[in-house]
Amino acid sequence: MLLGKRLSLDESTMDVLHYASLLHDIGKAVIPALVLQKSTELNETEWEFIRIHPIVGYELLCVFDEQVAEAVRYHHENWDGTGYPEGLSGEGIPLASRIIRIADSLDAAVSKRSYREGKPIDQVFSEIREGAGTLYDPELVKLLLSSGNTERKEELL
Repeated sequence: MLLGKRLSLDESTMDVLHYASLLHDIGKAVIPALVLQKSTELNETEWEFIRIHPIVGYELLCVFDEQVAEAVRYHHENWDGTGYPEGLSGEGIPLASRIIRIADSLDAAVSKRSYREGKPIDQVFSEIREGAGTLYDPELVKLLLSSGNTERKEELL
């Protein structure tokens, strides 16, 4: 939401961003817990389960709000087109999805998982900076890492 505010998004777009952010992983409800909680590397079949969660989320949400559903569907797309489920790239990825992509990565990296400890926030910022232009929208990364935001890191978590 901080990025949306910094972009001066209108109220309607902020609502889409808010709800899509909250619901972006709703499609994981259909993934077996053994896959989600696995402490070792996933095999290809398990990765296939993971890769369908944005589509399942879209299908669950599109009957309620198409824009929220679309943001959920594309939140794992990468700026360079190497993401999933469709391989969208650049500004072809909805803005809300691009914002969620960064926020989700930040949250996942700092959070403890069954297979690893959370990473220090400074390391995560460095990884996000390195992913600008490949994984993430470079302008959004620049906005995230601007001096006003990195000094108040707790606001991002």
